[in-house]
Amino acid sequence: MTPTRISDERQEAILDAAQSLIAEKGVDAVSMAELAKATGLSRPAIYQYFASKDHVLAELVINEMADLSNAIERHIDGLVDPMERIRIWIHYSLAHLASAEHRIVREISIASLPEDSRGMINAMHGHFMFALLSPVREIGV
Repeated sequence: MTPTRISDERQEAILDAAQSLIAEKGVDAVSMAELAKATGLSRPAIYQYFASKDHVLAELVINEMADLSNAIERHIDGLVDPMERIRIWIHYSLAHLASAEHRIVREISIASLPEDSRGMINAMHGHFMFALLSPVREIGV
């Protein structure tokens, strides 16, 4: 196994542990010590992958936004009809908002996230919204 793959797997394990903690006990239960305990890594090892608890939470938000945006793009890719693209965007966005995955992320306060992460989240939100705004403009709205 390559060092990069091990690093990716450990980072993913930390994120999975954070999601589980949030689902079971809420955002306040997430700490570097709890993440270490849940993953079997040492606390200093957790800091090799994330600078703080808030960075872990930010990564959860970023990953969710990226997953939703990518899923919508896959579904609208190649569609010409702007109304169909709008319908698909609305359908998948609402389905996602109702999902258990989104419930976990809803508990994370944007205000508690690091400034550099908030910038990334805002940029990703803009990219996500472009998939809706583009066809809306095409129909003259």
